[in-house]
Amino acid sequence: MALRFEKYMIPVPDPPRNLLGMITMWDGVDAEDVTDVIVFLHGFPDLSVHPTKLKFGSRIVSKLAAYFCVQKMNSHQFALATYNSSGIFGSDQEVKFYAKRLSLEVEEASTVCEFVRTKFHHNVRVHVVGHSTGAILASLLRARPGVADSVTAIAGLLDLPNAYNYDFDELQCEQFELYGYCWKEFYLPKDYIFDIGQYGPVSLDGKQPITPEDAELIGSKVYLKLSREYKDEYLSSRETSSILNIQKSVHTEGLSLPPFLIIHGEDDAAVPYKNGVELFEAATEPKKLVSIPKANHLLSNSKHLKEMLCAISENIKSRFRRENE
Repeated sequence: MALRFEKYMIPVPDPPRNLLGMITMWDGVDAEDVTDVIVFLHGFPDLSVHPTKLKFGSRIVSKLAAYFCVQKMNSHQFALATYNSSGIFGSDQEVKFYAKRLSLEVEEASTVCEFVRTKFHHNVRVHVVGHSTGAILASLLRARPGVADSVTAIAGLLDLPNAYNYDFDELQCEQFELYGYCWKEFYLPKDYIFDIGQYGPVSLDGKQPITPEDAELIGSKVYLKLSREYKDEYLSSRETSSILNIQKSVHTEGLSLPPFLIIHGEDDAAVPYKNGVELFEAATEPKKLVSIPKANHLLSNSKHLKEMLCAISENIKSRFRRENE
């Protein structure tokens, strides 16, 4: 037997849009047997679901499925759900890449968790796991009642107003100021045929668009236009009323919050390790910080990836123990 994949279009309101999602279970497991669901939130720019193939679009989510869906954990049976956020291939019919917003993605993550609970027609626990920008979204969901039973932030951060420095280089920041948009890089999934006519202006050097006649030059990396409003939302997250205020979401007194696991590679160059420490220090209990020595942003070493999986498993088990107290 092997993993079973089912794709779905997940509707999200205001503005109305549809996200390409996928639920994965072990082939010998029925939906009514599932007790727990991992909901994985991908980074930026990245995706989780291959737009045209029945498979995952990135490594971390595939490893999560292989680890959790093939085994029972103390009589708990797992499934995994994931999706491509708006503007990403497969989820870009209504909201294009140019119009991506973190504020939209927070609501999408919450809606997908609700979709999962409805899909299984019984009380399942939802364990949110986010990587990089997905870790930001996971952190922002922590204080939302009834959304997540446990939360894991991999390579996350607290200081969102200054985080644009990690996502955008000097040239891209200059483009935001000059043109109101930047050329943002995107690595295409394997076996995906990119249609230049469908996605509008495309650049191969991050400076100038190519013509349709140059489409044959497209390789594994393209640059797409992204509105300055995406970056501006980072700055506005300082406001306490913002739904992007991470401090407010992870540090909430008087509420029973789900267990919060922060995983960070000590050699992460994309989102330096100090960010994970700051996030941990700001969060209220229950919380745990797992530092992985020599691990990079993508946990490329299989040993580091295994440490991540074991840490997530322990965080979920801590939720089980709290229920039995």
